[in-house]
Amino acid sequence: MLLKTLITVFFIVIIFTTFSFADIINVPSEQYPTIQAGIDSSTNGDTVLVDPGTYVENINFNGKSIVIGSLFLTTGEISYITGTIIDGNQTSSVVTFSGGEDSTTLLCGFTLQNGSAEMGGGIYCDEANPRLRNLIISNNSAESDGGGMTFIESSVLIEKVTVEGNSAETGAGIFSAESNLYLLNVTINNNSALRLSGGIGAHFSNLQIDSCTFTNNNAQDETGGAFTYINDGDPGPIGETFTINITNCNFKDNTANVIGGVFILKFTDDLTLIDVFIDKCEFINNSSDRNTALRIKGEISFTLSNNVFKANRATRYAAGCGFSRNCSGNVYNCLFAFNEAAIGDGEWNSGAVSVWSEADVDFINCTFADNSATYGSGLTVGNGGIASLTNCIFWGNSTDQIALDTWDNTGGTLTVSYCDVEGGQNDVNIIDEMSTLIWGEGNIDRNPLFVDLENEDFHLTDYSLCIGSGTTTGAPATDIEGNPRPDPPGSNPDMGAYENSLSAPLQEPNIVVSEDTLDF
Repeated sequence: MLLKTLITVFFIVIIFTTFSFADIINVPSEQYPTIQAGIDSSTNGDTVLVDPGTYVENINFNGKSIVIGSLFLTTGEISYITGTIIDGNQTSSVVTFSGGEDSTTLLCGFTLQNGSAEMGGGIYCDEANPRLRNLIISNNSAESDGGGMTFIESSVLIEKVTVEGNSAETGAGIFSAESNLYLLNVTINNNSALRLSGGIGAHFSNLQIDSCTFTNNNAQDETGGAFTYINDGDPGPIGETFTINITNCNFKDNTANVIGGVFILKFTDDLTLIDVFIDKCEFINNSSDRNTALRIKGEISFTLSNNVFKANRATRYAAGCGFSRNCSGNVYNCLFAFNEAAIGDGEWNSGAVSVWSEADVDFINCTFADNSATYGSGLTVGNGGIASLTNCIFWGNSTDQIALDTWDNTGGTLTVSYCDVEGGQNDVNIIDEMSTLIWGEGNIDRNPLFVDLENEDFHLTDYSLCIGSGTTTGAPATDIEGNPRPDPPGSNPDMGAYENSLSAPLQEPNIVVSEDTLDF
């Protein structure tokens, strides 16, 4: 007991001693008229507290582990974020971290605007690990990368930050190279790249992106309206594994000249590994030339779960998702609805999904409904692509629920089991004999009886024959909404992304009309 008491007293003394030497530097004051003056006079552990106003300056933390905050830091009053502005005056980055600042370093409660630099117009961070919280980073520009923010060989927490109206050649909102970024509750809107990555552009980085929104970002000439991740072999660290986790995010109304939404690429000569996990995200109303909502290309392993791909548009093909070049993974509990390819005319496929060029993808408990293309509106598999469908629903897709296509004298291979396919095997368009269709057991051709298709409700009514018609083999433990699957326990799972609470469908009531039942 005495030892425990002595340890407690020891830590209290350390804490008191640490804070007794930390100062609060108030800006502006006669001694510190600018934020930079406060930084220059600070030492590690100090706080520079900034009153509301517009400060036309470009600040540099100069390697100091300090806190710089507006009065939001002490009050929590949101108005201090918009009312305390650091204006870069188009001369350089608004804020710079380049002296090895550690994770005790915090920038909080400001609007950063009008920065202009070669990289990182709003924030430039090189070999540093700061925390960024409660910021608005707007109307900054970069000649090359990172109009809003650039991170190089850094590990950074970015929380409750808005990145909007920034521009650059690449990564108009955020650019990351060889860094570890954790984005939580970040809003990335209305950023525009001249070439690629309107929202975020990254390579050789580990990214965890949670509860973020990407809206109205644009890549004018090339790829990635919202997000682009490319490992291109330069410098290409050998054998290193990078992870991309995107959860609870919304991608809406992003556009690109080539590929919109999210684009993840690994070149085959790159010796790194990439693992991708995308869960509980929505990709809605994005538009591009092809592979609009999501494109995964190259030797990448992935899991897509509980996502919604809806009303995306492609001038040519793959309005929803495109998988290609030896990528492999699982897609389960996903909804693909109202996606539209071939809007620019022409013979283009894959309103919802394309599996191409030796990609290998398993789809489990997914719903494909009312997607459109010239052919293969729900799914197209070709050019060596391999796909399997289990417990899935294909209904109302026009033209063709599914197509097997050939390119460069190579067809596709598809296995279908325990699925509800409108038109059955006859509505799988096999372009020629170079493709292979394996029509397994348990498939049906019955109207799934969605609750309300017109109002985009894809739950199953209690009379749907999709209830209890799936297989437990490989089925996920929950449905797209987190409900248990199968429900009730011990029954067979349903087909499609949504699990009904019944173990079997109800029978439609028989209505018998006789003279006794007529009321004259």
